Amino acid sequence: MKKKICVLLIIFAFVTVGAFLLSACNNYSYEPVEDFFNISLTFAGSGSTSRAFSFMTNGTDYENKCAVQLDPAGEKDAEPKFGSKDNILLETATRQHTHIKTYYVHSAYTTELTPGTKYFYRVGCPEEDKWSPWGVFTTDDGDDSFSFLFVTDMQSDGDKYYQILSENIRKAISESPQAEFVLSTGDQIEYGFLQGDWDKFFRYIQDVILNNTFAVVNGNHEISTYLMEANFYLPLELERYCYAFEYGNCLFMVLDNNGDMPEQLEWMEGVMAASSAKWRIIGMHMSPYSPGNHADQLASLEVKRLVTPFAARHSVDLVLSGHDHIYSRTCPIDENGTRAQSEDIVITEMDGYTATTHVKPGGPIYISNRTIGTKFYNKSNSLYDHLIDKGDPGKIQIPIFSVINIEGNKLTFTAYEYHRDTTKDIKIYDYFEIIK
Repeated sequence: MKKKICVLLIIFAFVTVGAFLLSACNNYSYEPVEDFFNISLTFAGSGSTSRAFSFMTNGTDYENKCAVQLDPAGEKDAEPKFGSKDNILLETATRQHTHIKTYYVHSAYTTELTPGTKYFYRVGCPEEDKWSPWGVFTTDDGDDSFSFLFVTDMQSDGDKYYQILSENIRKAISESPQAEFVLSTGDQIEYGFLQGDWDKFFRYIQDVILNNTFAVVNGNHEISTYLMEANFYLPLELERYCYAFEYGNCLFMVLDNNGDMPEQLEWMEGVMAASSAKWRIIGMHMSPYSPGNHADQLASLEVKRLVTPFAARHSVDLVLSGHDHIYSRTCPIDENGTRAQSEDIVITEMDGYTATTHVKPGGPIYISNRTIGTKFYNKSNSLYDHLIDKGDPGKIQIPIFSVINIEGNKLTFTAYEYHRDTTKDIKIYDYFEIIK
């Protein structure tokens, strides 16, 4: 009898130790700390193999001690296994960031991720075993089919409006689960020269940013490239917040309208020459063609003068922007700034909206979204561009988010209104297709 009890005790001990070791290896039930904040995830080259990470801390406790931990996971895995042998640890560079108060910015990037792979990640200090909440992203699998979410002008002023923004962006994310990343075309915040405004922005939607790769554009409210890069890190090649990345069969080019535009366009020319991507999309803040109040301002007119011939000459398909907080979609536009011909145009009346299909358009189409936040502008009294095929007739106080899907030779663009203040319904406001 005693012998049996001893054997059972030994078995129990092995099971207990084994369970402990397995638990240690699959330690995802840790207690996150609040020491690491303003966590962001951006592109750093190829969507298949690269990501850039940034976060902040207070004081000197974590100076040159921080890291990003990544856990490559299976597609169906719901939680990370931090501590597994296949985990990746990226050391971060630390720099002091003083803007009224002093923060420390920690940043890292990698170009060695595996395509089509789900990654859980967290940021923190391995030495002290202190970590942030975890997030998740999936690298591009490299096929010719993907979707992304397009929003703009999230800027808010005060807690009430940040709460509304939080609801709006969460609704956009939940209604577009197929979207693989978010393109935000500028004015993430209202007071770009104040780090405190960035802090509030992250505080209200940190979990959204933690779990989505954001391709962000520098808007006129961001003003400072230094502050922008401190909050959304990129290994920049120019001094401006100007960059490019490939995702699927599309080349994305992000321009900084606050900077030297000719220099950026010259750099983009080289990027395009080296790319074999089938589709080309430009993201920037100022809208060259818009019914809004900024359309006839000198800065917008200069962007129109420079970008129009460049985009048409280099076979750009879409130019996505914001700035005017009012919706507009143009016809295809050639390098002379006139209506370009499509091989065919098919217009179909749907239930509540019109669907337009451009077959082999002769130039890029320019789209400006309404804000996803709370600031809505009037239509210009002095200018309404004759090249706009679909534009708001005046101030419409309903936020818009758009989903772009690319599949082989076909691109579809769907703009959704979120009727937050009335029915809470999502309705299609505009829909068009491009077939190459």
